[in-house]
Amino acid sequence: MKLMIQATLLAAAVLAGLPTGAAAQTAANFPNKAMKVLVPFTAGSGADSASRFYGEALGKLFGQAVTIENRPGGSGVVAVQAMRQAPADGHTILMGSNSPAVVNAITVKNLPYDPFKDMRPLYGVAMSPVAFAVKADSPYKTMADVVAAAKKENRPLQLGNYSAGYQLVAAWLGTASGLPVSHIPYKGGAQMLTDVVGGQLDVGVIDFTGTIELLKGGRLRVLAITADTRDARSPDIPTMQDSGFAAFEPSDWSAYFVR
Repeated sequence: MKLMIQATLLAAAVLAGLPTGAAAQTAANFPNKAMKVLVPFTAGSGADSASRFYGEALGKLFGQAVTIENRPGGSGVVAVQAMRQAPADGHTILMGSNSPAVVNAITVKNLPYDPFKDMRPLYGVAMSPVAFAVKADSPYKTMADVVAAAKKENRPLQLGNYSAGYQLVAAWLGTASGLPVSHIPYKGGAQMLTDVVGGQLDVGVIDFTGTIELLKGGRLRVLAITADTRDARSPDIPTMQDSGFAAFEPSDWSAYFVR
C-alpha cells in the first residue's frame, strides 16, 4: 500500500513538473504517448528494480506503456545526456541519484551538463546507507581486517564501485585509514556483486539495499554500513562508527528528474 501511495505521488509530481511551455497539455491529455524511464545503471541494480516497480505503477495510473531503458556509463552521464536529448514534455524521466545530480559536478572534469539547469527534480524515491561488501567466505570479517591486510601487504585498498558517489565513499575510507585507494570501476552494482561473490573482487562499495537478497541467500557478507545506527533488518552488521571510523555516515539517495 505504501509503495502504491508513493507511485501515486510520483504521478502527481510528473504532472506538476511539466515544463511551462507545455502548460496547455493538462492532466486530461497527459500522457499522450508511451513514457520512458532512463536508468543510469545496469539491469538488476536497486535503481533498476525500483524503476521497474514504479514504471509498472505509473503505466496503470496513466493508462500508457512505460518502458525502462538502462543507460549505464560515466557515473550517470550517459543517462543524463539521453534525457537532455529527449523532448521536454514529461514523457522521459530519469531515475537519478546523488552521483549525476550532485557528485559529478565536483568529480567529473568537463561535465557535459549542468545538474542545476538540466535536471528538474520530481520526486525523492529512496535513501540508503552505503555498504562495504565481501563474499560470504571472505577472510575479511571486519573493516579493520581490510585495512590491516592492505597495510601488511604494502598496497592500496582495492575497492569496487560503479559511480562517482561510491568512489567518493571509497576515497573517504582511504583518507580515514591513511591508505591510497585503487578504484575498480563497474557500470552497475549487479555486475560488481557478481564479481564479489565469484571472488574476482575483494570488496565492493554499494548501497545497502542492493545487498539484501544476497545476504539472505548466504552468498554475501557486509562488513559495515555508513548509517548512524544499525539496520533493523540486519542488526548484526556494524556501522562504520562501530568499526572505528567516527562520523563516517554518507548516504546514497535516488530521485526522479525530467528536463
